Amino acid sequence: SMTDTKTYMSTDDYGKNLALGYSSLNRDVVREKVNFFNADGIAAAAGFTSNVLDIAKFARWQMKLLASIEKNILLPETLRSMHEVQWDDELTSVTRGLGFGVYNFDGENWVGHGGSCPGYRSQLYINPDKEIAYSVMINSSGTSPTKYIAGIHEILSNVKIKKGEETNPHPFPFSKNNCKKEQFTINESKRLF
Repeated sequence: SMTDTKTYMSTDDYGKNLALGYSSLNRDVVREKVNFFNADGIAAAAGFTSNVLDIAKFARWQMKLLASIEKNILLPETLRSMHEVQWDDELTSVTRGLGFGVYNFDGENWVGHGGSCPGYRSQLYINPDKEIAYSVMINSSGTSPTKYIAGIHEILSNVKIKKGEETNPHPFPFSKNNCKKEQFTINESKRLF
């Protein structure tokens, strides 16, 4: 279950389980700490808190449901409808399902959802057909989680299976049983992209 996901932003967790939020870079190229953001006024659209492990569980649940491995809460057909384009703005090329963005990413169909409130940006991309998902969470404004998803995707897409090794349709090192928080820690002093 998603034990670290809440439908609100907790002042008790701020700076502890909930990372401090930071601003966009200012003129001095510095990010300033953002005051705690209370999403009560827009609670229907914002204010969830989570972590990459719980979001990975959410993505995995969707893939299992679509593959009819797991049956609960929604029927697979309902989730498929949510992932299909229900709204298409031809002027901006924005396509939406029900609760999900529908994206043409690297020539393939992906679905996902992003979040943004002062001090935080996040994005989830799921390719149910290939059973791949990416989740990026950044505790600062003025950032692009989608840029990091594209970079991660490019790196992992170039992973090759060595001759003589078993073919693995999922060339990614994280599985349900060996996924640890430490694997998701990034040294903030290094620029990845």
